[in-house]
Amino acid sequence: MSKSLPYINNLEIYNGAFITPSNAIILVKDKHDITAKKYCEGENEQSSQLSIKEQELYEYWKNYNKWRKNNRETDFLITVLGFDKIENIVKHSIMTSSLEPHIRFYNYLLMDWTINLQTRVIYNPDKKTFERQSLSSWHIGSLEEQEAREEIEDIKKRVKKIDRPLFFKS
Repeated sequence: MSKSLPYINNLEIYNGAFITPSNAIILVKDKHDITAKKYCEGENEQSSQLSIKEQELYEYWKNYNKWRKNNRETDFLITVLGFDKIENIVKHSIMTSSLEPHIRFYNYLLMDWTINLQTRVIYNPDKKTFERQSLSSWHIGSLEEQEAREEIEDIKKRVKKIDRPLFFKS
C-alpha cells in the first residue's frame, strides 16, 4: 500500500508546491511554471535538477511541444515524470498522475482539496512521440485505493472539518 503524504500546514505563505515521485517538496515562491522551468533548465541551463535521462526526455518533450509555451515544463513534470502540483491560493487543488490519489493525498482530501487527475505520458522512441498511457475501462484502482476513498467519504460525512486532522495518516 502506498503511503499518504503528510499535510503541509504552511502552504498559505507560498504559492503552492510540487511533490517529486520520491516525496520531496519543492515550494513555489513565484509561479508554478517559473519554478518548473528552473527545475528543468536551471538558472543558467547548467543547474538543471533533472537526471541525464530526464534531460533527454525533456529535450524530446520541448521539441514535441515546441508550439506550446505555457505550462510546458509543468506538464512535463506531472505527466512524464510523475510529479504532483499543489495549488493552494484559490483552488486548493492537486494535479497528479498518481494511480492511487486517495491513498497518496488522503490527508488533503479529508481537508476538502480537489484532485485533478492527469493521464501519464510516456515517450515512444520508435515513433518519436509522446503517448498517453491508456487505462483499461475497467480500471478503478486497487482495493486499498477504493477503501481509502470510502474511508475519506465516511469521515467527511461524520466529522467536522476542524476535527479531521485527528484522522490524518502518515
